[in-house]
Amino acid sequence: MSSDLMLAYMHQKQPATIQDKHAYLLRLAGNIAIDLLRRERRHASRCISDDSVLREIADQTPSPEAYALHRDELRALVRALMALPAKPRTALLLNRCDGLSHSEIATRLCVSQSMVAKYLAQALRHCRDSLRAL
Repeated sequence: MSSDLMLAYMHQKQPATIQDKHAYLLRLAGNIAIDLLRRERRHASRCISDDSVLREIADQTPSPEAYALHRDELRALVRALMALPAKPRTALLLNRCDGLSHSEIATRLCVSQSMVAKYLAQALRHCRDSLRAL
């Protein structure tokens, strides 16, 4: 930056008209610093960081260990669901898998909406407790 400052000062067309050379040099240095910051920002906006490159080329497929863990968790969830009575299990599957509302489930199961809420609470509690035991 000091070389840029010296070059700018030397290429000044009318150095004799400068009244306060110290203030002029400070102003010149400030302007050069601003130009350098702008140049760096433009450069940084066009550059790709190492982290972004690594994220792009990283393999997104699960590792064999993660696949095995997920498979085991899924099996445990299936066992927990199979251990539930039929109506709470059906209510949970209709709600979470099919996206049905409480009133739609109540109609299908021929029960009240409050019973559907109780079934869902029972099923969720049972699945939570079963998976925590792992």
